[in-house]
Amino acid sequence: ANIGKEITVKLKSGETLTGKFLGYKDGKIAIQGNAYYLISPEEVAYMKMASIGEESTAKTYAIVSSEEDGKYFFKLIYRVAGIGWTSRYKLYLKDKAEFYGYVVIDNPTNKSFENTDVLLVSGDVQFYQPFPVVPIVAKRYEEAEEVPQGPIQQTKLEAFYLYKLGVIDIGPFEKKLIPYIHQESEFTREYLYESYPYARSQDVYEIISLKTNAVLPRGIVEIYKEMEGKNVLIGEQMIDHTAKGDVLRLKLGRDVELKGKTEVLEERHGERYSYYKIKVTLENFGNESKEVIVRHYKWRGKILESSVSPIKETANYVEFKITVNPGEKEEIIFDYEISH
Repeated sequence: ANIGKEITVKLKSGETLTGKFLGYKDGKIAIQGNAYYLISPEEVAYMKMASIGEESTAKTYAIVSSEEDGKYFFKLIYRVAGIGWTSRYKLYLKDKAEFYGYVVIDNPTNKSFENTDVLLVSGDVQFYQPFPVVPIVAKRYEEAEEVPQGPIQQTKLEAFYLYKLGVIDIGPFEKKLIPYIHQESEFTREYLYESYPYARSQDVYEIISLKTNAVLPRGIVEIYKEMEGKNVLIGEQMIDHTAKGDVLRLKLGRDVELKGKTEVLEERHGERYSYYKIKVTLENFGNESKEVIVRHYKWRGKILESSVSPIKETANYVEFKITVNPGEKEEIIFDYEISH
């Protein structure tokens, strides 16, 4: 909204520049005065606009008053739009699984934050009204600067997890990549069939499973496989918030020898409930026996009966484990009820 308005910029060197504000280019302030200037935000002591239009009046402001003249110190705390953070993970498959977790802080503003004590909150944070956040594009993470970091303190507070990063500097228009998790552990290769409360045939995926040593915020996992002495990216997968000690299952690719099918045997809907009776069939066209994890998404449903005992049940899904021999079929029948 201030593009084209008169601006005065005083540099830390003592020089003062005046001209029309043209916006930002490559992270620098662009001004057209006696010449064309590109000014790095780190060089600026202060900026002053000759006028600010109605449409650009700041929504965040403070009114400070005192009974008499003098020099006063006060602290102003306010929320800055646009700054956000996500989690990014890298998994290296060798003899063991090497798992790394990173915090990616994205500052898309022209404001620098020096000696900032950073505390991150992971969880479903509720705001009174939607708060605009600039999305972080996954393909740009390689541009982030990795910062050496010691152990990060993780604390549970109510339904949230807090991560204390300590004091760091965040520059304008900067992405900062901070390591905070590392574990080396055994992993197992399994097969996963995902089922939903409607009839369909679905592929079975080869997966790897490993137990987590820490709470993992929602994020993207990059999966690497060592080939001829090099780490080759073989896939990416989004994971939800995962509890400490939980089993993390990641897809590697489709298995062509296994096929799965979901059938809805019975379905009823009432005023405050829904009922489903499901049959899942797995068929092995290969020459080896394979153990398959069947994950059915029941969305807050509660299992009533099943022909095979579940190995895990959460609010959103239930898991069964079944062995399918070569040339054979196996099936699981179960029912559940959802209360609305």
